[in-house]
Amino acid sequence: MRKLFLVIACGVFAAPVALAVNHVDVSGLITPGVYQITSKMQMENMPPGMPAMPAHTQKTCVTKDDVQHFSRNMAEQTKKSKGDMHVEDLSLHGNHLHFKMITHEGVMDVDVIFDDPTHFHQTLKGAMGNYRMTAHGIAHRIGACKPKHGD
Repeated sequence: MRKLFLVIACGVFAAPVALAVNHVDVSGLITPGVYQITSKMQMENMPPGMPAMPAHTQKTCVTKDDVQHFSRNMAEQTKKSKGDMHVEDLSLHGNHLHFKMITHEGVMDVDVIFDDPTHFHQTLKGAMGNYRMTAHGIAHRIGACKPKHGD
């Protein structure tokens, strides 16, 4: 699940919590497999002369467990952050997943739209320290996950 959470957060964040993570069921919205995610981040208020951040592409395996136990795994991931982050307002309406990720550096609004079971796009907006940030990501399934030894 950590992988799906990171995929959804563009590899950017997560959260601790005195929060009861709402149960959301993403089954049927995303098919397990290897996803290629391309994300682009823009930051306002950067010091003069700082270059723009290039697009970043990564691949990750999303397992059946990641999909079936999304809420539970998200709650576990936030506990592992040892108080550095937490998630609020987790909701799923149709194919639109939304939550707020709160860290010691700021608050990010995360919106994920599952276009079909093998594609999704996401937007993260918020502030990290003195910087306003917007990240956009596009993901698509490129195949099955490779079995682990012993599977």
